Amino acid sequence: MDARSLVNDARVLLAQLRRSRWSELHVRTPQGEVFIARPGAGPNPLRRVAASVVHEAAHPDPSAVDAADVVVCAPHVGTVLAVLPVRTRVEANAVVLRLVVLGEVIEVRSPHAGVVDAIFAADGAFVEYESPLFSLVRTQ
Repeated sequence: MDARSLVNDARVLLAQLRRSRWSELHVRTPQGEVFIARPGAGPNPLRRVAASVVHEAAHPDPSAVDAADVVVCAPHVGTVLAVLPVRTRVEANAVVLRLVVLGEVIEVRSPHAGVVDAIFAADGAFVEYESPLFSLVRTQ
């Protein structure tokens, strides 16, 4: 299934939710999960899973990051596919993490050379837009 088909399926689901009296819609398939809800509906079950995975991450509190570090946030909602381990040295623009977004892999790159200091989202975690992914300590 290509990304266009997934987007079209999501549009159909959203239209169905708007036409119905449903407060939320949760679809689970072998390719992934979708949760759509009206304001005031129940909690997103995908966030519960992400919270438990992030809690197990090596350094889950982005507020504890040293001011000299740079925290890189998610450019999209997605599922973490792969992430480099803590203490990995990276060059500027190196791929540190990969996200799956609507079946497409998005590479999240380091903004500068440095060392991966902390990981806030483990492999397989669902992350929200602009949620912290990792931090880097700048190197010369």
